[in-house]
Amino acid sequence: MSGYVVSEWGWHAAFWIGSGLGLCLSFMIREMKTTAKIPVTLSGMMKAVGQMSLLKILFLSILAHGMIFTTMFGFTTAYALRIGVSEKEISLVVFSFMIPHAWLRR
Repeated sequence: MSGYVVSEWGWHAAFWIGSGLGLCLSFMIREMKTTAKIPVTLSGMMKAVGQMSLLKILFLSILAHGMIFTTMFGFTTAYALRIGVSEKEISLVVFSFMIPHAWLRR
């Protein structure tokens, strides 16, 4: 959809429409009420942060997500535009990237 918007109305239109849509949808977010009260203490948080296995997983996750999203939304898009790919075709590339991520997170 964003490729169509960009080709019809320009790059800024996609950002304005996305921002407006995101703002409207954000008002529909509701916090779930929980009945269980688990106290969060500073010492408990420090104990969790200090676990080496958690820090390793955290570092690998940050590294992997940084590489994936920098490549997909930075390099791939810039290179595609340079070689003459249209805005609509870039939307298909991004769509094909996001579908497996949405599917796996179910």
